[in-house]
Amino acid sequence: MLVRIVIYDFIVTHKNTHNGVRLKIHPLQGVLKNCLLLFIFANVKKLENTVVLGLGGNMGNRLRYLSIAQENIGIHLGEIYMCSNLYQTAAWGITDQAAFINQVIAIKTPFSPIQVMQKCLQIEREMGRKRMEKWGPRTIDIDVLLYNNCILKHPLLILPHPFLHERRFVLKPLAEIFPNKKHPILQLSFLSLLEICQDKLPVERVFLFCPRP
Repeated sequence: MLVRIVIYDFIVTHKNTHNGVRLKIHPLQGVLKNCLLLFIFANVKKLENTVVLGLGGNMGNRLRYLSIAQENIGIHLGEIYMCSNLYQTAAWGITDQAAFINQVIAIKTPFSPIQVMQKCLQIEREMGRKRMEKWGPRTIDIDVLLYNNCILKHPLLILPHPFLHERRFVLKPLAEIFPNKKHPILQLSFLSLLEICQDKLPVERVFLFCPRP
């Protein structure tokens, strides 16, 4: 409510334009109010970041771990506004291990890609994830699949996720919630990528974890 009052107080006498938004700013308080308005615009823009995460695990109570991961993501990263069904999938990479339960969720966040990755790693650690073996068993895995349409190569994070288009257990839930969204590099929809995916490992829907809006 306070923000709304402040923004309303901008509309006084002098006409100005910022990012296509027509404003009226009082000449005596214009500098201070312009600074505040720029701050508001910057933070509103930050809140528009859409991040798609892949969740999975094959140790312990898999459903419970996914539920805890979602709760922590909502607290530390941002509101979850879309999520796929749950899928039981054969292990990818090292196949001689228990089946995973996987899910794809989408969140809105103010954080940068690297901050998102760091927070995901912290959540994994707090939930008991131990990286003993690449693609080995795990209590929880949180992969950053997409960040807006960002293409990024960083020591901590590659966007979009480099194996996204090769993994059926990612593409199936991803195509469920974003069938027409295009891969930022390949420029093919996720539904199209699912249809041509060469990964033959079984992916079976097992449980409706939370409904789509």
